[in-house]
Amino acid sequence: MLSVSNTYDKYVIFGYLVLPGILFVKLFFMEGNKSFLIKEFNLMFIDQKSLKKEIGVFLTYMKNKSSDERINLVIEYLNEFYGKPNKDNVEVWLKENFK
Repeated sequence: MLSVSNTYDKYVIFGYLVLPGILFVKLFFMEGNKSFLIKEFNLMFIDQKSLKKEIGVFLTYMKNKSSDERINLVIEYLNEFYGKPNKDNVEVWLKENFK
């Protein structure tokens, strides 16, 4: 899992500071003196205010759905437009932003 926290336009990933201008990442596995490329990917940092507004509109159309259905639909939506999210992170974010 890739854990990201945002503090004043700086991002901390696995304890390392990442500035917003860094968009492409290569993830390696190190074993002794050898390294093995696991994955290459682009980082995407979504503006939290815009995302909250966007998801808020999306949720207004799902008032008759159960909590689990809403979470799953939000995850599907995020996956379609932003890439695969972590379900636990989405649940925490929804609880923090839509109490």
